[in-house]
Amino acid sequence: FFFLVPSCPRAARGAAMADRVREVMESMVPELEDVQRRGLCSASEVKALVRRRERFEYLVHRPRATRDDFLRYLQLEINFEALLKCRRRRLGMTRQGPPDFAIRRRIHFIFSRAARRFKGDERLWMQWIDFAERRKADKRLERIYGRALAVLPHSVPLWTRAAAWEFEARSNASAARRLLQRALRANRGSRELWLAYFRFELIFAERVQRRRSALGLDGGAGAADGDDVAAGSMADGEEAVGEAVGEDDGEDGGGLEVGDEDEDEDGGAAGLAPAPMTDVEGAEGGELGGGSAATSAVARYVYESAVAAMPEDVELRLGCLRACGEVEAGAPIQAAIETSLRDSFGESAAVAVALASLPLDRCAAEPEWGSAHAAALRAALQSLDASLAAAPSARLRDACVAWVETVTQREGLPPATVVRMRKKGLQLCKAAHAAGEASPSVYQRWAALHFAAALSAADVSGLLPDASEPEAALAWRQLGGSDGAHDGALQLALSACEAGAIRHPQDASLACMRLRLLLARCGERPTLSDLAHLRDPFHEVASALRGTPGALCVWRGGVRGGSSAA
Repeated sequence: FFFLVPSCPRAARGAAMADRVREVMESMVPELEDVQRRGLCSASEVKALVRRRERFEYLVHRPRATRDDFLRYLQLEINFEALLKCRRRRLGMTRQGPPDFAIRRRIHFIFSRAARRFKGDERLWMQWIDFAERRKADKRLERIYGRALAVLPHSVPLWTRAAAWEFEARSNASAARRLLQRALRANRGSRELWLAYFRFELIFAERVQRRRSALGLDGGAGAADGDDVAAGSMADGEEAVGEAVGEDDGEDGGGLEVGDEDEDEDGGAAGLAPAPMTDVEGAEGGELGGGSAATSAVARYVYESAVAAMPEDVELRLGCLRACGEVEAGAPIQAAIETSLRDSFGESAAVAVALASLPLDRCAAEPEWGSAHAAALRAALQSLDASLAAAPSARLRDACVAWVETVTQREGLPPATVVRMRKKGLQLCKAAHAAGEASPSVYQRWAALHFAAALSAADVSGLLPDASEPEAALAWRQLGGSDGAHDGALQLALSACEAGAIRHPQDASLACMRLRLLLARCGERPTLSDLAHLRDPFHEVASALRGTPGALCVWRGGVRGGSSAA
């Protein structure tokens, strides 16, 4: 008689886990024997490696395995790969052998199991992609991107990185375009994706123009034999960028495919089916369009579609405008974007400053200051003056003063230009104060500009509203030197703060700046008699800010001043 005794479920799971670990460990035998036979590792080192691998295999096979277990296991294998590389170089073995490829397959195998266990971990997928890119494993990368995008369809960094890999590493523009279109269908409200798609079309149009110039083609249509290049027509662009989704005809020109996430133990893709897709190109390997206007037509439509999807996003339009300045093919679209910005956001201070500073930003690639920089700076100042004359506002004046202050801290700026820009900043602050449209930050920058001629840029940065507490404290101490060299600048800055305190009595940062300037006027080591003169201003500010969060800053400044005197 045979009696069937039911086994314990926990014991059964443990036995199954042990069998899987034993199977994985037995698969390592050939590579370990080859490593030992080639003299890359000794027998004791192989035994130690086997023990560590077995321990990690049990850890990652646990039902509650953590992400750190997989990462430590991966670090072990990556370190072992680096060790073999160093020893192979030392022994004069130039060619890679079976152990090297086996270790890489094992690392991908561990990544695959970790990604299956933690599907929603975007950082883990990125680490796997980084490793595959460093090893130039293009076929493996194609499968990794397919799996990652299948489980994380709303990950914008994954979509943009996959498209950039197709376009830059594999020179497959059509596959990159399809990826960006799929990404926008899943994330239509993503500014980063719209900007990436717009920039891609601009770069693609520029490459088409350069190829036409190299081939000597005229304005008519010419064939591009063997090139994966096509100029998209406006009708095809409307079908691709719009919301309608068509069906593929089976000839999609290659590229990675997004489908199911399931994958076998060797890391091979299983059941990756292409999703419905329409292409913005007319035909694969088709004819080159004529002229820059034809090649940039798709980019123009992408911009119009982005604006229609996100009509209130100012940064989206500004990003497209900056992208046009980076690529020559964006010149035909730039004027239309600027007109769109002025029509839709004519009263926006950020738009006015961005449009004015655009010529100067384009000169950032040239480190040395030249005539082009000077002309761009003059054009920017004229544009800002025109905006202030047309529609003055407190936000616009604040943005203009902040931009001027940023320009003065630009590296490589001639000293004469720095002096002129500081004078321009002072004029803007005075005009804002006279018009009654000066914000608290304008008064603070006004005070900082008075010290700009006497202090370095690092010292003046402590006077700005966004400066950290140590920087600000350092600036106050340097301003209150015992030699009295800064008395004139200190008095002018104090006058600016007092004018701001009258206009904005409830602003805590401006009140603290005023008190610190008064304290700095007393010298580096103020006496009790010096601090007695600060009693009335201190109580005046404290009473004005009573019950507000800024009162803490004022009392902290008073305690710091009293402790310095003591």
